Amino acid sequence: MNAEHMSLEIDCKQRKFAVTGTAQFVQEWFERLWPEFSGQATVDDSGTDEGSGGLVDPPQRTGGTQGGLPETFGEFYHLFPTDLSDQDKVLVAAYFVQRTSEDNSFSTGAASELLRGQGVRPANPSQSIRRLRDARRLFPVANGAFRVSETGVRHLDELRDRAVQS
Repeated sequence: MNAEHMSLEIDCKQRKFAVTGTAQFVQEWFERLWPEFSGQATVDDSGTDEGSGGLVDPPQRTGGTQGGLPETFGEFYHLFPTDLSDQDKVLVAAYFVQRTSEDNSFSTGAASELLRGQGVRPANPSQSIRRLRDARRLFPVANGAFRVSETGVRHLDELRDRAVQS
């Protein structure tokens, strides 16, 4: 590749983006896109089929621990509105467990435990998991293990946007 022709690829957990062209062209696109990947902006995940995108902001992608999530579940939980339904509370906890687990999945018990640690007691976490599965916001990956779907991640994005607006 000569000095006049460059290439830039940004992966960010398989939400790929590639730019090829002159150095100036690539630099212009880098300057446009980098704030989306490192700043306050939310990235549109509608074109991805991987269930681990979304929820982009500095505490989630560039700071903290465990793939950019806040260090504690309490910090993450408080990014969302206070009037969440039991299903949404379970979904928030499930997403945090999934993102901090080595196998990228969660169990009902693990999500419930995080919520109890915050003094939150959903009426029936297993029923919430069933309803979330029926709504396709999560799906089973193994016996007793689940993963939040892309639809679920988009729903969490919407909930968090609602918290920011209020």
